[in-house]
Amino acid sequence: MSGNKRSLDTSEDTASKRLRSTPDAQPTQAQSVQDKLAAAKARVAKLTASWSQPNQLNQSNQGAAPKTDLNSAIAKSRAEIARKTQEMKERTQSRINPNADAKRTDIKAPGSGLGTASHPLLATLSGSASPANVSANAPKFTSIKANKGATPAVSSNPYLQDQGEDTNRRKRQFVFSRPGKYIAQADAVRNEAKLEELKRKIDENARKAGITGESEAASERAVKRPPPPAVEWWDQPLLHNQEAYPEDLNKDAKIETEDSLITLYVQHPIPIPAPHDRSRFAKLDLKLTKKEMKKMRKQRRQAELSDKRDRIKMGLLPPDPPKVKLSNLMRVLASDAIQDPTKVEAKVRRDMQKRKIDHERMNEENKLTKEQRHEKDENKRLENEKARGTRGAVFKIKNMSNPSHQFKVRKNAQQHGLSGCWLQNEKFHFIYVEGSEKSMKAYKRLMTVRIDWTEETRGPTNDEGEEQPQSLADNYCHLIWEGPTRDRLFNRFITREMPSDREAKEFLGESLAGYWDTAKVQTVE
Repeated sequence: MSGNKRSLDTSEDTASKRLRSTPDAQPTQAQSVQDKLAAAKARVAKLTASWSQPNQLNQSNQGAAPKTDLNSAIAKSRAEIARKTQEMKERTQSRINPNADAKRTDIKAPGSGLGTASHPLLATLSGSASPANVSANAPKFTSIKANKGATPAVSSNPYLQDQGEDTNRRKRQFVFSRPGKYIAQADAVRNEAKLEELKRKIDENARKAGITGESEAASERAVKRPPPPAVEWWDQPLLHNQEAYPEDLNKDAKIETEDSLITLYVQHPIPIPAPHDRSRFAKLDLKLTKKEMKKMRKQRRQAELSDKRDRIKMGLLPPDPPKVKLSNLMRVLASDAIQDPTKVEAKVRRDMQKRKIDHERMNEENKLTKEQRHEKDENKRLENEKARGTRGAVFKIKNMSNPSHQFKVRKNAQQHGLSGCWLQNEKFHFIYVEGSEKSMKAYKRLMTVRIDWTEETRGPTNDEGEEQPQSLADNYCHLIWEGPTRDRLFNRFITREMPSDREAKEFLGESLAGYWDTAKVQTVE
């Protein structure tokens, strides 16, 4: 019996300890506490029933063990459970409203405020608020803190790293934009807008000029670069299939074969300085004044004369004959002039004439011929072109019916040593010239300044045999392009008639075909 009683106390203490083990439970756990109390009561009733059955068997068999001891123990256990249940309810209610048990010191007696009587419904208010009233007047809403569950106790986790923060983790840092980033983006947008505006103007001018879709394609090729090829030209000799790159270069390419262009040797080309570098750092000759040039010439002639005198004294050169003139005749040939002055005068005149003839003959021998002079000018032009590089220019002329204009364009190109071509078409005339910088400067001035392209020219004759002047008021010469070129594309200046665009582009080649398209679609406002 004592063992059963001890087990009952132990179960009750265990239930009470379970209820007390959560002192920090939140107000939302009141329902769970009541469930636990109901479970404890059910357990007590079950134990009571189990005790009553063996007691009845013992009383029937033995007839001892008074019944009053069992009833008193059960009553005592129930009282203890009721007391603990009441304590748990009060503790739970205090967590719901911590200010429920505080005494109200700020509430005065009814009618003691400003001398006015209180409302009859407020007469029953007491000095302290009851828990029932507080719970009834509690706000009917929940909060995040109220719904927050209990924080579980931290247990040992073998997979938890306890060294602190991971130092290998890459931290995010400030990334500042480089100066001019957004300015470059804005410039790119502006350039794209300018390109679209240029294309629109080209299309509009083409429509005004009556040019069809060919001009549109030409303008596209002139403005945009062509797409890259499927196979680059430098890779074509190494591939069997020159239309696309193979997936496996070791099998489908001529890399390690006997006829491959790739060898073990490395070619080291001879470094050649650029033309602009030579002209940029060329040493300039010292510019002398007139007085300094005369002084240096005098010193040079004195040195040459002194050297000649020394050679004559040493017998290496014969002495010069006396340079007798009519003015110094009596001073040089005093005795001879007195004996026979007529003979001496005639001899002096012959010597003077001989010296003049020798001087003119020597000048003629040193004078360059026409071919030599032309060769000298050509060599000088080539040296200048080699030092400063070759330049080219493209001109578009609307009308070239004036014979004077045709002669000036052709003759000046030959005189300045320029090469290029003059292509004649029904709609316009295309002129491309190339040469040295100095020659190009003179030819550009001829085409843009010196020639009056609006000058009237002789027209066809009428029935009476009179020539009718042809007006060229709307004629123009426009510079399409000007810039440096790598090498000369023509050996001389030639003239050709091109009735179609296809023939003109084939004649000009890939390097100049784009200028023909640009000149065709461009108009002068």
